[in-house]
This record gives sequence, structure tokens and C-alpha cells, in this order.
Amino acid sequence: MQNILLLAPYPPPNGGIANWTKLLLDFAQSKQNDVHLQLVDIAPKRRATEGRGIVERIVEGGTSMLRIRKQAAAYIHESHPDCIHLCTSGSLAVLRDLLLLQLAKAKKIPVVYHLHFGRVPQICKQNTREWQLIKKAMQMASCVIGIDALTVECIHKALPDVRCEQFPNPFDFAQITDVQTEKTQTDSVVFVGWVVPEKGIGELVGAWKKLTQKYPQKKLKIIGPYREEYVRNLQLQDIESVQLTGEMAHEDVLREVAQCGLFILPSYTEGFPNAVLEAMALETPVLATDIGAMGEMLASDCGLLFTSRSEQAVYDALCFAFENEAQMRLFARNAKTKTQEQYALEKVFEKYKQLWCEVKNEPVRKNH
Repeated sequence: MQNILLLAPYPPPNGGIANWTKLLLDFAQSKQNDVHLQLVDIAPKRRATEGRGIVERIVEGGTSMLRIRKQAAAYIHESHPDCIHLCTSGSLAVLRDLLLLQLAKAKKIPVVYHLHFGRVPQICKQNTREWQLIKKAMQMASCVIGIDALTVECIHKALPDVRCEQFPNPFDFAQITDVQTEKTQTDSVVFVGWVVPEKGIGELVGAWKKLTQKYPQKKLKIIGPYREEYVRNLQLQDIESVQLTGEMAHEDVLREVAQCGLFILPSYTEGFPNAVLEAMALETPVLATDIGAMGEMLASDCGLLFTSRSEQAVYDALCFAFENEAQMRLFARNAKTKTQEQYALEKVFEKYKQLWCEVKNEPVRKNH
């Protein structure tokens, strides 16, 4: 029996890493008799759409760090885990990561440090303060997981002594066994995610305003939590073809994605987005920016990539998709097959188990 302490966010609020966490925990509890996963929830108390300032985030983050460290220390004392799997989204969270890595090192427990974001090549090139901190964190871990090839390549070059592996995010096809996949809303394009500028919402809305004149029958659904002030500034109320749903239950989100004709994610930054995985598995054609792991996910004719931070690129991608429906359906079929072959939860979980076993039997890295 492997005894693994998982330090990761858990919903609510929903989000990429939090949904990944729930997926792993549910699967381990129902299907894995030889693995015990214990969670310490590291999710922030409030979501990004609530508009916290930097000072408020630092104060809340400091209090949260102490709480998380106390909970992790208590579990380590009681259960003596074989390995710690620590998830991070980078940024200010790296300070928390360093605190937890120091705790693990003091207790001689190996740590798998899982980078759930795709900005590593950028912050490495710019040599930012975040990069300096995350380098220290990676050097303290037994193994680092990157979610895309560029991240792993960057870490190998910058820190050749650090073990770094590339793992995709998994998808559980059991989630969609009861989902009706018939495309009953073929004229609808769906976005799923936090309604914030970094998700490319401004470019999407700007492009859509132009598209309504050329394709008046098309509809846009924006699903996810939002701030009223930001939505007002976008003037969405002036566009009849746009439906802003707010946050929805995960099952309802899957149903919407399954029934819509297209899925779009125009983000500035992503890791290995679960929302894209879900659209691929549901055979809904995907349009997404060429960032993070999305280039790998949609490679080999599994979707349409476009440049981030460009309203014109969003417009051109949507026009292409509307005018080449047969090709988009082919992309969608390829994407579903790829998800089944490469990203199925059963296959990815076995890779996690193998890695946990390996780091358990290796000496904990010395301080750098």
C-alpha cells in the first residue's frame, strides 16, 4: 500500500488543478486498493474573480501558509507518508511551496513537485523573481513534473541535476458515460473558464461583435464565474447572441460542451487545461491559443490553434471553423481518439504510481 500525502487545491472553487485533484481522489478511493491518497487542501479561501489586491493576497496567503503547514505537519506526524505530491500554480504560491518543501526535507520525506502551469519558459527567459524562487523549490524536490514539453526542456537546460518528467493531465471517461453527445446546439460556441482578462475574454468578445454581422445565427455561451464590474465593461448586455451563464455544476458544463458545435479557449496562459481535455473527449471541435500544452494536445489534426492576445486571430479562427465544418468534425474525432489513447485516467494514474514508488526508494535531495 502506497501512502501518499497530496497537497493540492480541492473544489470549491472549481478550477483546473482543483478538478484534477478531485479526479485523482475519486479514482483512488473507488478503483485503487493499493494506494491511499490523503489530501491537505491548499485552495485559496477566495477566488480570483473577487478582485483581491496584492496586499490583501499577501496577508491572506501568509495566514493560509501557516494553516496548511500545520495541517501537513499533523498528517506527517500521524501517518508517515511514503511521498508528498505537491501541486503548484506558481506566482506567490511558490513561497508556500518552499515552506512545505522545507518541512518535508526535515522529515526526510520525498516530494514530487507538480507544476500545473505553462509559464516556466517565459519566466526562465526573463529571469524573474518567481523563477529564482521556483528554482530553489525544484532543487529541493525529489522529482518535478511538467505538463508540456517546453517546460520540461527548459528545466533540463537550466537545472540539469533536477529530475523532471512530463506527465499529461488525465481524463476519466466514466464522467461522460451518461452525457448526451448529440450536437443539438450546432450554432453555439462555448467558452468554459474564469471570466477574467487572462483568459482572452476581451479578445473573444471583441471578435464576436464583428462576427455577429457575418454570422447572425451563431451563439456564444460563456460559462464560468465572473465579476459584475468586468462584465459591465465588456458591454455584453448589448450583444443578443451572447449568453453569460455564470458558474455551473460540472455535470451541466459537460452537457453544454457536448451539445455545442465548437469549444474555444483564447487564454494568454495555460498549463494542460482540463476544459480542453473534456471538449476533446466529448468530440466537440476545439479552437485554442498555442500556449502551454495546447500545441501538443491539439497536434496531429486534433484542433485549431491561433495566436494569443489577438482579437483578429480569434476572429479568423472562428471564421475558419464556421466555414469548414467537415474539417472541424474530423479534428474532433481525432481528438477523442487521442484522449482515449494518451490521456485516459487509468493510464496516467499508473504513471503516478510508478513515480511515487521510484522517489520513495531514492534518497531525499540535499539542500542547495
